[in-house]
Amino acid sequence: MGKTFIAAAALAAATLATPASAAIIISTGGNTAQGQTVQFNTQQTGTTITGTTNQTNTPVTFTRVGGGGSLASDAAGQAVVINNGSDPSNLTGTVAVDLFGNTAASYIEFNLPGIPGTPPPAESTTVLIQALSTDGLTVLASNELELNGNGQNYFNITGTNGDTFGGFRITLAPVDTGVGALQNVRVITSVAAAVPEPGTWALMLLGFGGVGVSMRRRRSKVLMQVA
Repeated sequence: MGKTFIAAAALAAATLATPASAAIIISTGGNTAQGQTVQFNTQQTGTTITGTTNQTNTPVTFTRVGGGGSLASDAAGQAVVINNGSDPSNLTGTVAVDLFGNTAASYIEFNLPGIPGTPPPAESTTVLIQALSTDGLTVLASNELELNGNGQNYFNITGTNGDTFGGFRITLAPVDTGVGALQNVRVITSVAAAVPEPGTWALMLLGFGGVGVSMRRRRSKVLMQVA
């Protein structure tokens, strides 16, 4: 019976040992008030401007990596990033957003609002969103999504099954995008402990079963010696 149990447990472990797939998903939607708000303490201009999360004070950088020009922040308060150039109302090019200190995030959401008082472009405009590794060098996931015409464009990046990332990069067309800013950035940096996967449970059961069988055999030998 002991051999039968061990064989069955081993088969279960082999069957269930496939790990749950982790993934980083980039999609539309947000405005869920999840996570910490990214904010600026002072007004800034330059190719790189820095804010912090409002609870853990984790530094968050916004860097112009394409499209020319520089960035500008609003005054103290919730982070609002705009162009600092000939047309500051129109955000274009590529902007990378990174968490400092190799901090990992499980969720980020942000808004690309339209330009106040300006109708959206006649043609459909898209934004390329890429999730980055903690060192900012590797693209972990990528998705090109369409901007709507109602002036609010919320997007989110979500790590599933314990998967994390270190920031993101947005790329807008180098022409009039109808996007006025990058704002309403919220981050979840704490990741809940992962639930043991089925394979882990199976291996644990196999171990307990082996201990039980071993104890049963030792008990049988002791009884035989006493008899």
